[in-house]
Amino acid sequence: NHGWGQAIDVHYFDSSGAKQSLYYEGPHYKWLASNASRFGWFNPPWAKQGAKARGVRGAKEEPWHWESKKKLFVKG
Repeated sequence: NHGWGQAIDVHYFDSSGAKQSLYYEGPHYKWLASNASRFGWFNPPWAKQGAKARGVRGAKEEPWHWESKKKLFVKG
């Protein structure tokens, strides 16, 4: 999905300029969890917190991974 522009990994730079990944309890993830759907994005079930414990197939728990609800590109 990343290669087709259907998924993105969201990171940010802290005040010291260091690259940081989102974490479930952090303000950036919480904002995305509350607002991303308004812009057509979602954190898929396999990437959500607790996915492994719930037995979600392919669970990786990636708070930084977001996917588009819309088909942005069509092959061929």
